[in-house]
Amino acid sequence: MARRRRKSNVGAYALMFLAFAGGVAASLRPWETFQQQKQTQKELQKEVEQAEDNRAALLQQEAATKSSVAKEEMARRNGYKKPGEEDL
Repeated sequence: MARRRRKSNVGAYALMFLAFAGGVAASLRPWETFQQQKQTQKELQKEVEQAEDNRAALLQQEAATKSSVAKEEMARRNGYKKPGEEDL
């Protein structure tokens, strides 16, 4: 009788091992998907931060170009002169 009991324990251990191995195998695919989504989220977050920085720079540039002094400086950098003005 002891031999039969031992045999059933081996079967139970084998079944537990197979169940554990199946659980691990089944969880690999979702884990890979999670890692890919995490990487994509990081990349998108960087893009959002860059877009926000770009927007802030454009807002500063827009504010700077609205003043008449800034407009004149920009025109002179681009080679424009006032009517009747000569090069120095």
